Amino acid sequence: MLHTEKPHLYGFQIPQASIDFTAGVVSGSIGVFIGHPLDTLRIRMQLSNPKPMLELATETCVKEGVRGLYKGAVAPVIGRAPISGVTMAANDYCLRMMNYFNINENLKATIAGVVSGIVSSPICCPIEHIKIKKQAYSSGNISYSSIARAEGLSGLFRGLIPTLAREVPSCGVYFASYGYFKRVLKVDQMGQNDQSMKSLYIFLSGGLAGQLSWIACYPIDLVKSVMQNNSEYSSMMCTYRHLLAQNGYKIFFKGLGICLVRAFPVNGITLLLYEWMKNPFVRMQNSTSLEMFA
Repeated sequence: MLHTEKPHLYGFQIPQASIDFTAGVVSGSIGVFIGHPLDTLRIRMQLSNPKPMLELATETCVKEGVRGLYKGAVAPVIGRAPISGVTMAANDYCLRMMNYFNINENLKATIAGVVSGIVSSPICCPIEHIKIKKQAYSSGNISYSSIARAEGLSGLFRGLIPTLAREVPSCGVYFASYGYFKRVLKVDQMGQNDQSMKSLYIFLSGGLAGQLSWIACYPIDLVKSVMQNNSEYSSMMCTYRHLLAQNGYKIFFKGLGICLVRAFPVNGITLLLYEWMKNPFVRMQNSTSLEMFA
């Protein structure tokens, strides 16, 4: 049976999708900035460098300064804003639509996550393309225009298929596991007196969900990184076969450790900020509704 809400007849109401998008924009950008140094090390380990994380970090700081760890940060910090906003808004919109039907909570969250991954992939691909080229040991002046001149406009979307292949399982696992951990910890049942514990549980749920989502997609992400950094590879399968023939299966998990170290705090903080930012708007909407119909 379908349930409908009474429309708000008076006063200004902020669309829920706008609230979700705005909260996603801010929380995603902050999360990316915090985690960018470790992401730089991950990309460099994926593309060429076999050194341990601490040795690679020390070498980068000595040769390039701390700024070297933030190489390419502008594109993802600015670019992650629309990606995160679209991903969060699409996920929450799908969840609201599926609330009208009797669907298992885990399946509901998985479907919503998959849809958000599909929607965000075309935005994510060119932003990550330029980020990866800047994070690699390239000293050239890399920009969207330089890539377009060298490879054509389609070159900006190099790696779109592996991006899509990564985002679909990643977002599905991410949002499904986040919702699962929140239900297990009974986060939504906590009251105003439990705000500190609630924040901790949201952080833990987000961190674990982030790690699981990377485990689900990491080999595909490595293939995507290599393909976007090297224009000699014509397709996802071509890149996969070459890497497998040259290095064996272990290559597909290169840099996974540092990725998981980064994933926990970044995703914990991102989802905690997202919940914090979204809830005041929701409370304001609800209180406004009560005042209008009082």
